[in-house]
Amino acid sequence: MNISIPKIKVLVIESFLYNGDISKKNIINGEIIGVSSYPNQTLTFHILVDGKYLYSDMPIHSFIWKPINNDVNYELDDLVYSNCETLPIDNFTLDCFINTEVSVYLKRLGNWISGEYITSFDFYEGNDSCHLIKLENGYFTLAPNHKINWSGNEILSDYLKNKKTWKI
Repeated sequence: MNISIPKIKVLVIESFLYNGDISKKNIINGEIIGVSSYPNQTLTFHILVDGKYLYSDMPIHSFIWKPINNDVNYELDDLVYSNCETLPIDNFTLDCFINTEVSVYLKRLGNWISGEYITSFDFYEGNDSCHLIKLENGYFTLAPNHKINWSGNEILSDYLKNKKTWKI
C-alpha cells in the first residue's frame, strides 16, 4: 500500500541509488514524498532525487537530513522497531508535537538520542503506530509510542501498551 505524505527534504546516500555499490559515497539532494507498507517488511519511502528521479522502496537508513560523522553508521534494525504487520496505513501529524524536541530510545544500541518529531503513521487494522523522528545525529528513526519520551528526558516509562479492543 502506498500513501502520499507532505514533502520532507533529505540527503540520499548515493550507494542506495546504485544497488548498494559501496564505491558510491556522495550524498544527493532529495525529498520524501510518500511511503509504502508491505506485510512483514519495514515501512519504506518514495524519494524524489534531484527533483527529477523517483525512487521507491527506499529504507530509512538510505537517507539522512544532514551530513553524518563517519564513525556513526546506523543500520536498518537500529532505526526501525518492527515490520509492517498489516497493509492499510494512514499518515497523520500530532500538531502539539510539531518542532518538539523528544528523546528516542534505540533498543538494539541501548542508548538515547535526541530528535525532533516530524509525522506519524497508523497501521489501523493492527493497532500499531510509529512516529518519524529526525535524530540529532543526522539519521531518521521510526519509533513506537513507548520508545519516545515526548518531554525530551531520557527515561523510559514502565507503562505497558494497551492491546485491548474496546467495543459495545
